[in-house]
Amino acid sequence: MKQYLIDYFKYNDWANRRLIKAIKELPDKERCLYFFSHLITCHNKWINVFLKEWEDKGTPWFADVYPAEELETRWNDCLTNWLNFLEAQTEDSLEKDVLYESYQTKKKYLINVRKIAFQLNCHTIHHRGQMVLIMRDMGITPPATDYIYTAFKEVK
Repeated sequence: MKQYLIDYFKYNDWANRRLIKAIKELPDKERCLYFFSHLITCHNKWINVFLKEWEDKGTPWFADVYPAEELETRWNDCLTNWLNFLEAQTEDSLEKDVLYESYQTKKKYLINVRKIAFQLNCHTIHHRGQMVLIMRDMGITPPATDYIYTAFKEVK
């Protein structure tokens, strides 16, 4: 499972970097910046549930909207944090529950690394799809980001 999650993050990294490049070229970037910034915020908030590097007193899931020129650096930082964290995990530690307190619902939950890492990757694909539709609505062909493009091996 550990390697699967790492590979899943790396695939999303490849696809997101292609998307960041496309976002920077858009005539109207605001909606895509909104969704991509949200992805970065989610990655940062969830890693903090496990690392507890800062006290989250209710940072909104849709918080700051980052400028296009900051997306790559901010994405790289949160991805690096996740990959380093996952590399340090054992198969057993991926399944260890930690307490998560939601400031939105005021409820407490148990969650583990595997489930959150999987959620983040699925969530990333979901919002990337929204950004692709935004680009198509602008008449712009989005970059190909399907997983299969990373899996092909050309035969010559």
